[in-house]
Amino acid sequence: MEEVSEAKRLRELENENTRLKKLLAESALDNAALKEIVSGSGDTRSEAAGGEAPDDRRLAQPARRLPAARPGKIGGAIPGCAA
Repeated sequence: MEEVSEAKRLRELENENTRLKKLLAESALDNAALKEIVSGSGDTRSEAAGGEAPDDRRLAQPARRLPAARPGKIGGAIPGCAA
């Protein structure tokens, strides 16, 4: 019986690991996109159309706080992710 519960726990951890790797990849893409925008290379559409570049002060807003982790729940601190 113990082997079955260990196998189930291992499967759960593997699934959680896969989910977290996907979140990390998405975060890295978001980070790269934001760096591109901040560096100015992401503003070419507006400038090419004859408009002004967007105001970079919009990007300087304070970061949101994440909810605290709930004890005993994997991934509790990540919004929108069910364990």
